[in-house]
Amino acid sequence: INRGNSGGPLFNEVGEVIGINTAIFSPNGGSVGIGFAIPSSQAKSIIEQLEETGSVARAWLGVEIQPVTKGIAEGLGLEDQTGALISKITPNSPAESSGLLAGDVIIQFDGEDIKKMRDLPRLVAQASREKNAAVSVWRNGEIIEIQASLETLETVAQATEPKSDEPTEEPLGLYLSDRDPKTGEVVGNQTTGVLIHKVDPQGAAARQGLKRGDVILQVGQETVNSPAEAIEQVKRYRSEDKSRPVVLLVERAGNQRFVAVKTG
Repeated sequence: INRGNSGGPLFNEVGEVIGINTAIFSPNGGSVGIGFAIPSSQAKSIIEQLEETGSVARAWLGVEIQPVTKGIAEGLGLEDQTGALISKITPNSPAESSGLLAGDVIIQFDGEDIKKMRDLPRLVAQASREKNAAVSVWRNGEIIEIQASLETLETVAQATEPKSDEPTEEPLGLYLSDRDPKTGEVVGNQTTGVLIHKVDPQGAAARQGLKRGDVILQVGQETVNSPAEAIEQVKRYRSEDKSRPVVLLVERAGNQRFVAVKTG
């Protein structure tokens, strides 16, 4: 694939188009003989839309996802590192309307297994818009079946005002407080959650990269609204199995991700 050829056709030895050239692997800018292309089977649906309407519209579920790591799988009681973990639900989205929650692990979409996180965006993009898709999720130790009515991709934004309280110590080496609008440290769109006011540098949470100003939205798959709730959830989580990592949904600078904190 030469410079400027991205978007051009990829041919097989008999002249058939089998893909659309996309990129090369190069440590120094020159070609080393490794290229990447979109398979023609995936490009066909895009070509059909361009021919019919002149533009491309994709189906939309309305979730932000992350991989299921070994620690998160253990913390949520999953046997394998499979599925796509929902870290955030977009307000007014098909995901919200269907009852999907942050902390759910999508293990099947429209009859197809989700073995890796990257499988889900591909399957959603390939699905028909306005389709009623069957979604299987792992939630609180069991599989839940949900029907989600997909829509055309759109962007929704929402802002909320935080709360305030005094810092409270928590077993993972954190000092927590309700969100305080005067600090200027919290940027997000949630009405729930507790602010990490201070992190013990020797604590378990610090080893996983948690920082002052992060916001804990969930412990396990349970939403927390106050420092006391967060502490109680952590204690309950650890009482069930002390060797199991505590899974936290953390918001930082408007982005959400799950972190597995191993205390043992």
